[in-house]
Amino acid sequence: MKRNFSIIIAALVLIISCKSKDALNYSDKIVAKEKSLEAAIKDIERKVSDFNRENKMDSIVAVSERMVSLVDSKLTEIKNETVPNAKGAEDFKKAAVNYFEYIKEVYVAYLSYGKASTEEQKTIEVERIKDMVSKKEDIVRDMQNAQKKYADANGFKVE
Repeated sequence: MKRNFSIIIAALVLIISCKSKDALNYSDKIVAKEKSLEAAIKDIERKVSDFNRENKMDSIVAVSERMVSLVDSKLTEIKNETVPNAKGAEDFKKAAVNYFEYIKEVYVAYLSYGKASTEEQKTIEVERIKDMVSKKEDIVRDMQNAQKKYADANGFKVE
């Protein structure tokens, strides 16, 4: 009887540890997608600033289009990724999608700014960009909180 109980406990521990590993792997995939954008984001931010100062709107459009495409490809990957059978996986995925949609929308706003043909349109787009930037901390915090909650529910730590 003791032996059967030990076998059952060992099987349960194995099942739980596999779920935890799947949950961690899913979290790592999302983080890898985010990190893969870091260098491009820094580069594009610098370029947009330089092009704006030089009034090179066509260049702002070009780099913004590339960034929208890059972020959209990561967003599509996340949306198509099957979530693991882990606690809070759907909520974590939803937060990740929201985060990547936010990043994409920032570059869509830059694109719209670059395409604006009047000063009035440019002013409207600048205000839109300012509004989006003001929401960045909340979006990032929501993503981090969702990831922490997901990690806590599945027995792993986030860095």
